[in-house]
Amino acid sequence: MNASKRGSSRYRPRARPVGGFALVIVLWVLAGLTVVAVSIAATVQSNSQSVRLLRDRLRAERAFLSTGSRLKVIGATSIALPYSYLSARGQVFLDGRVSRVNADETVVLQDGRGLMSLERPEGAAWQRFLVSCGATADEVERLQDALADYEDGDSLRRLHGAERDDYRDTALPAPRNAPVLTRDELWRVLGWPGLRRRWDAAGCGENVVAGTAQGFNANTAPLTVLLAHGWDEMQARALIDARRAGLPLLTGGLLDIGGGPAPMLRDSSLPGDRIRVRHRLASLEWALQYDLQFTPSDPGGPWRMHDVQVVRSAPQQPEPPGASDFPPLDYVASQQDRVRLNAVPTSPIGR
Repeated sequence: MNASKRGSSRYRPRARPVGGFALVIVLWVLAGLTVVAVSIAATVQSNSQSVRLLRDRLRAERAFLSTGSRLKVIGATSIALPYSYLSARGQVFLDGRVSRVNADETVVLQDGRGLMSLERPEGAAWQRFLVSCGATADEVERLQDALADYEDGDSLRRLHGAERDDYRDTALPAPRNAPVLTRDELWRVLGWPGLRRRWDAAGCGENVVAGTAQGFNANTAPLTVLLAHGWDEMQARALIDARRAGLPLLTGGLLDIGGGPAPMLRDSSLPGDRIRVRHRLASLEWALQYDLQFTPSDPGGPWRMHDVQVVRSAPQQPEPPGASDFPPLDYVASQQDRVRLNAVPTSPIGR
């Protein structure tokens, strides 16, 4: 009996401890809960950021719509002065200076006549401008002729140009034989894509305008464009300083800064009906930019928007000299301004 008991105890299975399995299960549960918690936290943070970005976007759109609407009314009811529009709703400057709308919002307005017109890419001014944008001497004539051939309505090829047959073996679409509609259409012109990196690095896209921009207005032109039109740097900077001081350049006027190029003095004019608008909020990393054209006598309304872009905005910087204030909602024209507004308009704006 004792032997059998001893034998049976030899083959009796021993009980295994269950504490190890329980610990593993607990650790797995804790790891799963941690993953769930991190996922929920990430989702909450993402949703919070999305809500914030949406709120900022709506705030920006509301501000831009409000300021843009006021600008359209001013432009459509204004007379043109050498570097501004003046109406009973206020005066806006069109020479690229910063206009403060409020502590957070600014708008920059640039007269199209003060820029290089993409509709007329010929002449020495365009040659100097292309060189300032990084083009080599060998590229300049090819770029000018290719753009002119792209825009004209015939199939005659200029000496260094390109017509429909030259586009067949490229990835570019055939030329439209019409003036470019936007600045980005430049990169559909044969030879121009090779300039794009240098063009963008020099910021040349801000100094050109699509569409009709008859005449050239030295009173609103930026420094780069004045240099392209033959001014030396000292004269150009003097002209910019003078306009900020309220002394426009007028043919036969009293302002004398060394004369400047004679052809440009003859072409000095008032702002045209097309301006570039750039809205910016200091709290955003992007800005809204478009070309605004006033068409009071054309079908479809008194204004049109072209070349609308959302562009990256530079970090907030100290306010440049010469900044102005955008007309407030309660603006009241002075007696002197009311007299000028009663005079016969000298431009298509306000007629």
